[in-house]
Amino acid sequence: MPQTGNNHNPLTVSSGGDEFLGCMSYLLQIMIELIMKKKPLIETNPYLRDPELRKYLIERNVASSCAIEGVRVKYPKFTKKLQKKMREAAQEAQNKNR
Repeated sequence: MPQTGNNHNPLTVSSGGDEFLGCMSYLLQIMIELIMKKKPLIETNPYLRDPELRKYLIERNVASSCAIEGVRVKYPKFTKKLQKKMREAAQEAQNKNR
């Protein structure tokens, strides 16, 4: 197979396969760097920042998923305090998207 591009291009293809592996290694390195730069959802999602609200939302999600599968479980209680935190998180998310 003929070589495309120049020798300085990390995406060079040749019949030897070494350059293909080099290309894959290079792309993997780029992907890892991009992933490592991103913050985890717990830091970026306003609904997950508060530990009490996060716990409630995860429990509600699990209960909902179980119900879809036909397993009856008790949903967590949505207290006034959680309602307030949910409104605050929604407001924060809305302000962030403006």
